[in-house]
Amino acid sequence: MAEGPGQLGNGRVARVDGAGPRLLRPAARCHEERGARIRALVLVIAASCALLPLLAIPSAAQSTASALFTSAALAAAGGDASAPAVTAASGSGGGGAKVIPTAYVDGGGYGPPVELNPSVMILGEFDWVPYQSKPPFTSRCTDMVDRSKRNAGGSRINFVPTHYWRDRNQDGGVDAYCYMDSDMDCITHTAASIASFRAGMELCFRRAVEEGLGISIVPHLDDGGKTAAWRNGLLFDPKKKYNGFSYQQVMLDPIADALAAALAAKPSWVGPIPVWFALQGEMSATVIHHPNEYKALLSEMRQKLFRGMAAAGASEELVSVTRRLTQVGVSFNFNKVMQINTGGGAGGGSEASVLARFRGFGPFTTAINSLRGLRAVVTGVADGAVAAVGGGGGVDGGAGARRRLLAPQVDVGALKSLFEAIDFLGISAYAALDAADFPSSVRGVGSGGKALQNAAFTFFGEMKAELGIDVPAILARRKIDLHYSEFGLGGGASMGSWDVLGIYPESTTPAGSYRDPAVVAAVKRHNDAIVAATTAAAALAAARGASMPTTLLPFSDSGGK
Repeated sequence: MAEGPGQLGNGRVARVDGAGPRLLRPAARCHEERGARIRALVLVIAASCALLPLLAIPSAAQSTASALFTSAALAAAGGDASAPAVTAASGSGGGGAKVIPTAYVDGGGYGPPVELNPSVMILGEFDWVPYQSKPPFTSRCTDMVDRSKRNAGGSRINFVPTHYWRDRNQDGGVDAYCYMDSDMDCITHTAASIASFRAGMELCFRRAVEEGLGISIVPHLDDGGKTAAWRNGLLFDPKKKYNGFSYQQVMLDPIADALAAALAAKPSWVGPIPVWFALQGEMSATVIHHPNEYKALLSEMRQKLFRGMAAAGASEELVSVTRRLTQVGVSFNFNKVMQINTGGGAGGGSEASVLARFRGFGPFTTAINSLRGLRAVVTGVADGAVAAVGGGGGVDGGAGARRRLLAPQVDVGALKSLFEAIDFLGISAYAALDAADFPSSVRGVGSGGKALQNAAFTFFGEMKAELGIDVPAILARRKIDLHYSEFGLGGGASMGSWDVLGIYPESTTPAGSYRDPAVVAAVKRHNDAIVAATTAAAALAAARGASMPTTLLPFSDSGGK
């Protein structure tokens, strides 16, 4: 397969058999509405030899359900799990060839299969605080881990811990960090709340470790005020203290400490646990304008994790293995990389107002309520809109006295240095898939590819056009992973759902659950087949005296059951 504009790297994507592109449907029945269908599609963005399966939604509207892709390449696959064959689109855009995604021979040219993994959203203290006052402890978060394992199968879970920021003077910046309580009040962080968050995350991570699940972490900040501004344009220094605490102190340090303790407590019967730790998720402005700080955090979080494991009693061998299996990186939005929130209006985004939907029911009230629907919805918020500034003001009144944040100059050299230091790059892949033939038409980049490439190539194109950074070249040369850290999954009858896998407890509407049984069945069947195939491939490699990358080995003895 020749290298072309739709590929990265050396072109060793997969051993091919046959010819001709084709689309495959999941074995489960797909809901249809206005031509929206859940399908499986292949695309190849190869930095090294790997495949990334996912389900595509050819619809202009997407749900905001999140999942994780971890691979050195991006691709999509699907179909009947009992006969997993997919089509790989060539970089030149012409034709394709059938690939067997479950085959792997070390150094032989096959790409390893990759799962479609669920996300556990931790939206406030109600999600991390234990139910019980004494051991054994469980929580809504540990319940979500169990639900993820049951509903989606697979060997990895994506954790999305979420805190909030206050913008008291409405200039678009951070004045303090806060967390949500059950009354939907954003409470300013204190040392006690940070300690509670750390303890709750340790409990949740321990549950994942007990199941032998790989751990991905993509932290979020959401607007704790009334404007629902989008996190992508939030400009802040991760090391600077705002009202007493920095982002590092309220988010990254407690996560690293919690993860270290959980990994150190790994049961002896559980194999090595791979870790993918993003310093932030879908927050571009902070990284673009503070690359030196994020580069420093890369090494600081690695050392904090490994030293924490040793301090918690982990053996030198376990720490050494975990060091090899841990990746620390950054995660951007797929577009608007140069956006900066300016205050004085309402913004929006893929997750900007998730919590607002829950006001008045479930754990988000002191009164007793039944789960009969979402009684509060943020209105007038445009998806992806940049916060407006003007004489008429924003949602809270006049904006004449509000000042705009002056965007500092970007240190492109420092940003390039950051890209040379990360272990992986993530993007939120919410590019619309709105055409039946899945065209690629993104700023002249990746022409002739498939629509699932749009998110990656939109990001690549903006980074090149706005900052002169050739991200694909860096990924290819360094052979590091490109993740679709978040994406929309659904379509048809699930068009309004943000949680088609039914992981979050309050994923409901007056008409019923947001959980889509057809999607759940398709995802679980796919992931179970991947785990089984990877296990078989590892056994075959061992019998032949070869080896597989450790991160591709099964992480529990469940065998995909």
